[in-house]
Amino acid sequence: MTSYIKFTALSGARDDNPLCYLLEIDEAKILLDCGWYDTFDEDLLKPLSEVANDIDAVLLSHADIEHIGALPYAMAKYKMTCSVYATIPVQNMGQMCLYDAVQSHIATEDFTKFSLDDIDNAFEKIVQLRYQQPFLLSGKCKGIIITAYSAGHTLGGTIWKIKKDTDEILYAVNYNHKKERHLEGTQLHLNSELFTRPSLLITDSRNSLNVQPSRKQRDSFLIDTIFDALNNNGNVLIPVESTTRILELAYILDQHWGNNRVNFPLVVFTHQGYRTIQFAKSMLEWMSDALLNMFSQTRENPFELKHIKLKNKFQDFEELKSPKVVLASMKSLETGYARDLFINWAQNPNNLVIFPTKCQPNTLSEKIYNLWLDVVKDMTDDIKPAANINIDLELEIKSRIPLEGEELKEFLRLDQIKKEKEAAEAAQRKHNLLIMEDDDNDDNDDNDEIDVNLLNTQFDLYVRDINNMDYMTNMHYINQSYKMYPCNDQRKKFDDYGEVINAEEYTHDEFQSTEIENTEKDNEEE
Repeated sequence: MTSYIKFTALSGARDDNPLCYLLEIDEAKILLDCGWYDTFDEDLLKPLSEVANDIDAVLLSHADIEHIGALPYAMAKYKMTCSVYATIPVQNMGQMCLYDAVQSHIATEDFTKFSLDDIDNAFEKIVQLRYQQPFLLSGKCKGIIITAYSAGHTLGGTIWKIKKDTDEILYAVNYNHKKERHLEGTQLHLNSELFTRPSLLITDSRNSLNVQPSRKQRDSFLIDTIFDALNNNGNVLIPVESTTRILELAYILDQHWGNNRVNFPLVVFTHQGYRTIQFAKSMLEWMSDALLNMFSQTRENPFELKHIKLKNKFQDFEELKSPKVVLASMKSLETGYARDLFINWAQNPNNLVIFPTKCQPNTLSEKIYNLWLDVVKDMTDDIKPAANINIDLELEIKSRIPLEGEELKEFLRLDQIKKEKEAAEAAQRKHNLLIMEDDDNDDNDDNDEIDVNLLNTQFDLYVRDINNMDYMTNMHYINQSYKMYPCNDQRKKFDDYGEVINAEEYTHDEFQSTEIENTEKDNEEE
């Protein structure tokens, strides 16, 4: 049976925008990646905003911002409530990546697009999958089976195989055929029989015309370029994604530093560098066979990174002597520690900036890359060398400064008002809950529960008393009353021992004798 299949590129087709695609299979709507850039331009998400409420599942392929950046925003702002599927490394590393991006913005400005709590809420909904683990979806996606395969390129990177009935759909973007220092190549050509003649192939061709030298040649050129700058008393800045490409670069440089006893400081300068490396240590099973064999033989974790210093504060970073090599976030140079270092080091012609990945469009990194490309484009070398760029750049520098004087007083006044309001609301909620509590809560039936929200709502009209009932018979009165105020009249029907309270037993003798005399007179008259 053939299914109805429709593919829509919300973002990332015929341009360099982040990846976000809509796949419709019969009634099911599946979002393939949910990318953004670290500039967090909301105009890029307009197509997503129109379909977010109808999404039934999200598949994430890589742990960088271009693939997962908009997920917390879509969950918080667009109320997207569907399940999300990803491998374990994509979940853990992706969460750290977004932490780093948000903290980079918060360090210099008021960032309100989404919070760290929004990130946590979004990533809690992720269903973790392993490679080659078929998973049957439910709900509107009933009958659809998804399977994750290795894409190479990044730790936990995924090629998705989506199958329903006789139709197979292959989603393969940003994959790498070649092995890397810490990763195997993609399974796309290793297990070709698994991907033969899919009904629909979704892929990219951004690097299809690039002819790259061998890995050994590229690594050797990188090391030589870095040490040319260091020996010339220049610092080396490598703007990089905080959780993906940084792992390979850190491993390569740490190995070289150890084998050659290099004394220059080697630094990973991100907000979440320590946690990122800790996650990498625990995910060797997702890495290459070479690293696993090394660990089996030496019992040393390859990502101990003994020669790398992990820093997350400028005060600690500035204590390191220069020259030094720094892997810093964010790669766009629009925010983060990489931008701060670039501003501090740009005027020294001995310093060097290396871009290990493609630059984001309309960013400072792309502007610098294009200036460099204009200088070296006519060279015939397989790998274009470094070049000095002499140009005046006008940059907006953002920083947080302590409030003083009247501004500080006004901030403290508004903050106090906010705290008092929150305290009053919390006290009111607590008071309402105390009102609702009954001393004999354990003896009450389930039907006696009262809606707590009733006390937190204001009414202009009378409120119907749905709890007006006879506690002796456990039956509601036929003629229900209406209360002006939404409160509960706490009248005890039982004492502390569970006995029924009879008011006549507590009447004084004089009243009892008077009632008896009146009763006798009435009987005599009759």
